[in-house]
Amino acid sequence: MSLNTLFFVLVIATGLATLGSLIAGLVVMSRVLPDDGRYSNSFMWWRVRLQGLTLLWMLLWWATRN
Repeated sequence: MSLNTLFFVLVIATGLATLGSLIAGLVVMSRVLPDDGRYSNSFMWWRVRLQGLTLLWMLLWWATRN
């Protein structure tokens, strides 16, 4: 497996993880419970970190293309 392929797989994996954290955060925010602000904020920060990681992998994937 080439480095380019590895970065592409990492882009896909972190992109799906970002999508999962977005959906989980939306589900938590859609519930009307008094203590969910803490959880929705946590999911938001996970989404932001995963988006940054995805962008890093995309940059490295682009840099290692032929």
